[in-house]
Amino acid sequence: MTTNNHWGTYKNSLVTWYAEFPPRLRQSPAKLLAFADALVELGSREDISRVSVFGPAGVEERRVADVGAELLSLRPELSHVPHVPAVSVSGPGSLYRSKPPYITISLNTDIWFPRVVGINDDAYRFYDNSPLAERHTPRLNRFLAGVRRAAEALDAEWSYDVDNLRYADQVTDSGVLLERSVDANRVAEWGVRVCVASTTDPAELLFELGVPGTVVPFVDAVRVEPPPPGSSELRLVERAGEFSRLEARLVGTNLTRAHLDDRLGPGADVPRVHPGREFWVSYPVDIPGAPYGCTIFAEFVDQPGADTPACAVMIRRDPSRLRPLVGRPTEC
Repeated sequence: MTTNNHWGTYKNSLVTWYAEFPPRLRQSPAKLLAFADALVELGSREDISRVSVFGPAGVEERRVADVGAELLSLRPELSHVPHVPAVSVSGPGSLYRSKPPYITISLNTDIWFPRVVGINDDAYRFYDNSPLAERHTPRLNRFLAGVRRAAEALDAEWSYDVDNLRYADQVTDSGVLLERSVDANRVAEWGVRVCVASTTDPAELLFELGVPGTVVPFVDAVRVEPPPPGSSELRLVERAGEFSRLEARLVGTNLTRAHLDDRLGPGADVPRVHPGREFWVSYPVDIPGAPYGCTIFAEFVDQPGADTPACAVMIRRDPSRLRPLVGRPTEC
C-alpha cells in the first residue's frame, strides 16, 4: 500500500500564492501583526500540517513537519528526496523593507494535488492521488480562502504563479482544483462545515465549504457556477437574510442510500405527505461544541432501497442542538 505514495517533494515550489499589501501599511505595524496572528490562527484551525498518506493499513492521517522525511519513511527504497514542509509561508526579510509588505504561500510537494507526476516513479505519466487529496486539500483551500479574505480586507492584491507548468491545470487563485464529485464523503464534510462555521452569510459559507466557482445571486439564494461535478445545480438559500440550507441537484453520480448510510449512519425515512411525492431520508449531524446542528436530507424518486440513487441532497442548518431526528424538509 505504501508504494501507492506516488507524490513527491521538490526543491523548487510548484505553485505560489501572493498577497501584496499597500506600502502605507508599513506605517501600521499593528494591522500587519493582527494579519499575521489571523494567518497563524487559520493555519492552526485548518491544521495544514496534517496530511493523508498511504500507510501499511490503508489511508492514514499524519501531522508532519517534514514531508520529505515522511516520504522516506513510507518508501525507504528512495535514497534521497528534498526535505520540505507541507506548506511554506514567508514574507520579506530585513533587506527588502523598502518594498511593499507581502506574504507568499508556496507548495513544494504535490501531495495536495489529485493528479501527480511520478517524480520518483515514471516522470512521464500522472498518477491518481485523489484518495489523499480529497481528504486534506479542502482544508488547504479553506486556509487560502481565509488568508485571502484577511489580506484583501487590508487592500492587498492577491495573485498566484504556477512554477511547475505540469500542474497549471490543477491550480487557480482560489487553491487546488479537486474536481470532486458529490459523493457521500463530500456530503458529510459539508454537513460538518455547516455545523461548525459561525458565518451566516451564504457567500462566505461557500469558502468554508471549499467549493470553487463564481457566486451568482439568485432569488433569496446564491448559486455556484459552474456547479461541482456530479451536480446540475448547487445553491445556498437564505431565510431572513441568513443562511438556511444548502441544496444540490445531482446528475451523473451514483450516490445511493447505502453510501449515505455507511458514511452518516442509518437514515430515517421521512413520512410522505401525499402519494406520488418524492421520498426523503434524513441524517442528523451533531458536532460537540459547534454553534449549530444540521440535518442532511437525501431525495429519491423511488422508494429508497440500499442501491437506489439519490436525485438531490439538502443540508438544513438547525439553530438549536435540541432538534428532532426526523423532520419534513423544505422543498428543493
